[in-house]
Amino acid sequence: MVAQTLGEEALAIQRALRAQVDGLALDLTARSQPDHPLNPAHRQARTAEVLLEVSRTYMHLEKFDRARSTVQEALDLSILCFGKESEKAAGCHSLVANICNRQAIAIRKGMGQSSSCYSPGTRVLVEGLQSQPQYNGLTGVVLRLEDSRLCVRLDQDNMDLRV
Repeated sequence: MVAQTLGEEALAIQRALRAQVDGLALDLTARSQPDHPLNPAHRQARTAEVLLEVSRTYMHLEKFDRARSTVQEALDLSILCFGKESEKAAGCHSLVANICNRQAIAIRKGMGQSSSCYSPGTRVLVEGLQSQPQYNGLTGVVLRLEDSRLCVRLDQDNMDLRV
């Protein structure tokens, strides 16, 4: 009975070893086939594709720095897999340019709204007027924003001034 148990264990160990050898052969075969999912180059290329999708998501969320760094990772993998002059690498560079363009648009949009930081009721000091320098140095209260200009009620004479 002990001999039978030992024989069964030996067979089980032999099957396990054979399965490992077969797995190793499959892994070696996979490494030699470029499109096989276990091939490291294929995994790197697929990782680059996924990183590009992630970077587009960051771009749409206006997380521009993260988008650029994610594209840089994808670019490094693409160069490793396909070379510096490849279409994949060129696509990464194009995406970086698109991200920078969108960031510039977002910055310009934010600059156009910068006068809105003076909400109605905000106290201001009038400075830098060239066409009506007599109002420089006066204080007042912001009434509203009209055509990208502030309408300010001056403390002196309760006069409204557009700046």
